[in-house]
Amino acid sequence: MMMNSKLPRELRSKVVNELVDHNDPPFNPRHNSGDIYGWRYQQYHRNPDFLSLREVSRDWNETLEADAHLWTNIQISSDRDLVVAKSAIQRSAHRPLSIFIGMKHGVSVYVDEPWIEDTIQFIATCIHRCVRLTLHLHWQKIAMALQYWSNIPAPCLRLLYLRDSLDKEDAISGGYRDLNIRGSTIKRLPNLFAGYMPLLEVVALDYVNINWDPMPFVTPKVSNFTLWLPEGTTGLNGRQFQKILMGLPEVAKLVVRAKGPEFTLNELFNLPKLDYIELRDFRSFYLSPQLNMRYPRITTLVLNGPIHINGSPDGLLDLLSVLPNLRTLELSMSNFSADPNFHLPPLQRRGALEQLTCLSITSSNFIPFRILAAFSFPSLRQTFIKYKTSRREAIFIDPSLSEIFGSMDLLPALTILQIHVPSDARDVVKLLHLAPNLKTLETMGLANYRDLFQILAHNGGSKKMGVLCPNLRRFRSTLAMADREYPNWYQALVMARNDLFARGICAPLKVTTLKKRKYGSGELFQSDVESDSENRHYY
Repeated sequence: MMMNSKLPRELRSKVVNELVDHNDPPFNPRHNSGDIYGWRYQQYHRNPDFLSLREVSRDWNETLEADAHLWTNIQISSDRDLVVAKSAIQRSAHRPLSIFIGMKHGVSVYVDEPWIEDTIQFIATCIHRCVRLTLHLHWQKIAMALQYWSNIPAPCLRLLYLRDSLDKEDAISGGYRDLNIRGSTIKRLPNLFAGYMPLLEVVALDYVNINWDPMPFVTPKVSNFTLWLPEGTTGLNGRQFQKILMGLPEVAKLVVRAKGPEFTLNELFNLPKLDYIELRDFRSFYLSPQLNMRYPRITTLVLNGPIHINGSPDGLLDLLSVLPNLRTLELSMSNFSADPNFHLPPLQRRGALEQLTCLSITSSNFIPFRILAAFSFPSLRQTFIKYKTSRREAIFIDPSLSEIFGSMDLLPALTILQIHVPSDARDVVKLLHLAPNLKTLETMGLANYRDLFQILAHNGGSKKMGVLCPNLRRFRSTLAMADREYPNWYQALVMARNDLFARGICAPLKVTTLKKRKYGSGELFQSDVESDSENRHYY
């Protein structure tokens, strides 16, 4: 095909489309934090077919040049990449550019590689056309680049991502851990891009701690701000964080990860357009919103770490009570340490979270789980519950958590339930009674195979699974015990399968079990109870 220069233009374009992935997500500053960093570049120079196609004929060369996507998404990670990038940028004419400079696929680079400085100087000629700019370099090189570009305006820039990379010298000396603890700080940040970034919407900083006086990102357009500070950094305190927020009056999404700071932030919920809050790994972060006010703008709340709210055991419940339009709630936290003299106040009903559709709770104690019994969730569709405790310590669930499950309201919209707790089947069945429309169930930590069979409707008591969950189509389970304790488990699975099929559950059920488990180690395998012949070798 490559040697045939007489192919129709449509067919040539189809070949190019196969070699180049045009499925980039559209630019959206409201993406999740992972998508902000992960927007993709087309590394066309890695595929030798492109160079070969250009040499076939003038028609193939014109077809390639007509595909602007090839020449506007630039990744520079070596001196060879720089040569190809110069040609690509020249061919891109006046089109907007997306440029990535630095590490690729986790391969680190030396701090003093000469191509870095050459790249910084070359990119200065096209900064005015950059829509997205990512620097994944050593922080000294990031500072050098920002200094070199300080007098060049960036009228088209919409995304700026700076990440301090691990150079090869640190990697050779075994310094991977130092990436999180060295706390690199750019002491004097110049006036970024001559202070002219009128379209800048997304700013993300990873492991780069900047001197925030003065505020470098003063622009009315920034709606998405992400700051991941190195572990142990001391360059950010409460006053500086408040100054950052004052410099971002239009921010709608705020993501902050900082293991070092310990301060109180009361102004967070008063930002006029903030609707997405994600706070991770704070040593101690006291949120004190005014509980006599309501914050209808907040739709997503992610809390990770020992975050204290209003200094009260039920501060989290108080906070959720003033967020009427919350749609997504993710908690991975431990509010208070295990104190034998610590007593929780009596649980009181707080009404309903009418808009909540996605709920995720991961905790080493049952305090965050109190929201399950304190609120009702009429619109909840997906739930992930994980109780982080060792099976050495507890084969059965904490009695307090079991009581919470028993006092929950009906979940009419729930279709996906993932529950990872060291429990027996009775606690899982409590939730199944509340979810008549459940379609997907995933459990982990069941005490034994008998619990699994009970959930699968075999020997399930007065109410079978077919009655509890008539719409169930997918089931997965990881057990806590070894299969040698129940040598006839495969025959029981087949009987359970037949029982489910008789009740109208026609889709196959996937059951993931642990073989020869020994406290945290074991061989995972998957058993499909639909086909006998495919699974007899597991018995």
